[in-house]
Amino acid sequence: MSNIVLIAAVAQNRVIGHNGGLPWKFPEYEIFYKQKIRDHVAIMGSKTFESLDQEIPTKFNIVLSQKNKFCQKLMCSKTEIFNNLQFAIDRAKIIEGASTKPEDRKKIFILGGSGIYKKCMKIADEIIITKIDKDFDGDIFFPEIPSSIFKPVYIDRELLAEKPNSFNYRFEYYRRCQTLPS
Repeated sequence: MSNIVLIAAVAQNRVIGHNGGLPWKFPEYEIFYKQKIRDHVAIMGSKTFESLDQEIPTKFNIVLSQKNKFCQKLMCSKTEIFNNLQFAIDRAKIIEGASTKPEDRKKIFILGGSGIYKKCMKIADEIIITKIDKDFDGDIFFPEIPSSIFKPVYIDRELLAEKPNSFNYRFEYYRRCQTLPS
């Protein structure tokens, strides 16, 4: 089995995107994010994939899209397109390699956008949030984390902004404690 992990930077008002991109420049998060997803399979929506400024250090990318549109970035050999979430997850598990031992479980990272996060909230095992201590204007939001299903297992102390135009933030880790009814 594989652990499904949602990962995102989320503003105080739950904003995660604005006009097809991120509403902030946040180098500390980019470093953290790349360290977490490195050498794992990532699943994301087509808009998230198209908004990436540079190649991410994943083992493989799976892009969910309802449209059969061609995108030059999809020419990358480490990327496949699916129009069905379950098929995408099944493919990710094959790529990651399955193990029944909890200590050997591989992680499949869900990178967004909002609709993908909402669908995956029902099947996720973990959530890793970089909580930004500031509100941002935006048009894409991270869904509410149901407290009856996910419990915080670790919330880092608040980290102070390192640069004048930056902002305070902290890392929050949640783990599933209950299965959703079908």
